[in-house]
Amino acid sequence: MMREEFLLIADLNSVLSDFRSSLWYAQGRDAIARGQRFSHKDRVATTLPELDEIFSGYLVPLLETMQRDGYVQRPGTDLPEAMIGRDGTLIKTAHGTHRLASAKVCGVTQGFPVKVVGVHRIWLDSLPDKNPDQIKSALKQIEAAYQ
Repeated sequence: MMREEFLLIADLNSVLSDFRSSLWYAQGRDAIARGQRFSHKDRVATTLPELDEIFSGYLVPLLETMQRDGYVQRPGTDLPEAMIGRDGTLIKTAHGTHRLASAKVCGVTQGFPVKVVGVHRIWLDSLPDKNPDQIKSALKQIEAAYQ
């Protein structure tokens, strides 16, 4: 089953030049019609012109840029987060899911940085030597597996 973020971004990407026909826009339009707000990150819309600005000024250019340039980490922005699972696999946290979905939808296959915010104790215990150099080397191996 695909996450809602991925489905909404994939749908928006398929109709970029007519973003108002996207499912995501429809969700925002319906929320505003009910007197609620639409928000994405720090952007909030309570009117249709504000909703248009979120899409035309942020979401559509984000996808267009990612299609053209791949994933580009902007200076001063936070990194998407991940953890290392018990078997050494990378597990994405909830932080950065829209960026990851956008990268997947746009066909970005490399260059998607993440900040490792935790490691499973079993993975850590499986390392023969737990000094910083060994941990760094093991993390580099995980990174290489996802290139």
